[in-house]
Amino acid sequence: MGMKRRLMALALGAAMLLSMALAACGSGGAGGSTTAASEAATTTAATAATTAEAADSSEAATTAAEAATTAAETAAPQTETAAPDEAAGPESIPVTVFIANARVESDFSNLTKEYVNENFGLDISFISGVDNWQQKYALLVSGGDIPSFSVLPAAQYYEYASQGAYADLTDIRNNYANIMGYVTDDLWPRVTVDGRIYAIPGRNTAGKWVVSYRQDWLDNLGLKVPVTYDEYVEVMRAFTEDDPDGNGANDTYGYSSNTDAYGNIILHMFYGMYGAAPEYYHVVGDEVEIDAVSEGYKQALITFKDLYDKKYVDPEVFTQKGEQFWQKLVQGKFGSWVGWWSELSGAYSSYGFEESQPGGVLVSGPAVIGPTGMSGMTANDPMDTTVAISYKFEDPDRVLKYLDWCTTDYGYRVSRYGVEGKGFTLDANGDLDYLYSRDPDRKMADGTTVEGDPEIFCFLNRIDLYPQQLLGDTIAQQKAYEGYVSGRDNPLLLNDFLGLTSEEFQNTMPDIKKYVDEMLVKFVLGDESFDNWDAYVKEYIRLGGLEVAESLLAEYNAFYGASAHIKNYQ
Repeated sequence: MGMKRRLMALALGAAMLLSMALAACGSGGAGGSTTAASEAATTTAATAATTAEAADSSEAATTAAEAATTAAETAAPQTETAAPDEAAGPESIPVTVFIANARVESDFSNLTKEYVNENFGLDISFISGVDNWQQKYALLVSGGDIPSFSVLPAAQYYEYASQGAYADLTDIRNNYANIMGYVTDDLWPRVTVDGRIYAIPGRNTAGKWVVSYRQDWLDNLGLKVPVTYDEYVEVMRAFTEDDPDGNGANDTYGYSSNTDAYGNIILHMFYGMYGAAPEYYHVVGDEVEIDAVSEGYKQALITFKDLYDKKYVDPEVFTQKGEQFWQKLVQGKFGSWVGWWSELSGAYSSYGFEESQPGGVLVSGPAVIGPTGMSGMTANDPMDTTVAISYKFEDPDRVLKYLDWCTTDYGYRVSRYGVEGKGFTLDANGDLDYLYSRDPDRKMADGTTVEGDPEIFCFLNRIDLYPQQLLGDTIAQQKAYEGYVSGRDNPLLLNDFLGLTSEEFQNTMPDIKKYVDEMLVKFVLGDESFDNWDAYVKEYIRLGGLEVAESLLAEYNAFYGASAHIKNYQ
């Protein structure tokens, strides 16, 4: 069975594909589903990083993947604290780069362009954008105009790699020590198509979701950031019933929610309490459980419904849009939410929380330990993009040499921050001394205002170095760093079928997902009784849930050499 079907096609629509593409080098700006779609993404509605081949149970998979994530965070490629040794690269040649994001070239990014051309002989021009980019790329390939190299979400990479569009990197990648140090072992199989490697996988941080609180409300009520579920319920109650803002009115709620890239309420922490998320599958021993019809998922909904029935949850949680959520936050209408890591910073930098709520303080907390002792947040995919070189490009080593440099400390900084002496400066120890994005006025080191975004050149993210750009003196910068670290360090709920796809999955899952989402709302609102859970399971199966699971299982068994089977749901 070909790798085109075996590996990842996690996008169910253009919005998700775009979020994955943008995740490669997103900023720590304002959040909500807008941030998740434009900065991360990647988000596969928060699918997970896993080393399932080594896991014999869901718990073991969690331990293995968290260990892999920790290793990925700390492992860095060979460092380089200066420009390339060679004074100049080979004779300059024109190179086209396709990248699916909204960043545009500017005078600032042109400085990086000139640097790359002088040192590597690559005169880069971009084909980028977000409108109908899949169709644009398909026309390029079908017309024989494959860009020199392409920075793509995985779904598109697999499609075109299986058609022979890209250069085979299986053997020559070994000539580039920095690339080999950058890519963790678990990611190479993710870019393998029919036994060959045609792309360099980009890395991302798996932990992205954060629970946040009004610290000033906690202080007013003599409470602490909750760790256990009982403590959490008490905080939700007090935020709702005990006048946390001291205005004498009964006008606050414990919990509200923004929506994810699909418009769904974010219940990731509640899923983590029971080890089940509606689009996940878990392998326990040799048996596969479909989370969407599992007892764990049911209990997660029952737990949230209990808070909703007690009126601790904003009653508009299922209907409000992103702007309504932010308005309520800055108006002081609720005291806690689960959201994307940069929302904590975005409340200050983009929505004026500090001005609207004098004395108000937002803080992040750990994923709450649920009634069964479990905790976590649904995890993001640790592979956010792929970089593939056209099979028609005559000198792939020239591009690989450049990409190899991009993964070094210095190469990453130039790619993300702009050229040294302009976008950043280094001290005597080779550490960041100045960074334009930390400057409230976005000034370059020479005092010139930064126009545009140099990150269009950031093709491969260094997750170990990424947090350094978040450090700064402003409250928004401090909260960006806090949110990132909190999300990164939370326990992760993992999908053991991460990266698998099939025709049945692509054709059937959208209708199944729509049904699951509708029933989630009905169960929580009480429009459907949990006594009818068996009927819900039967309808899930009738819609093709078992066929989808069996098709993914076939890919899982083939890819990992396993002999697992689907749990009996009949």
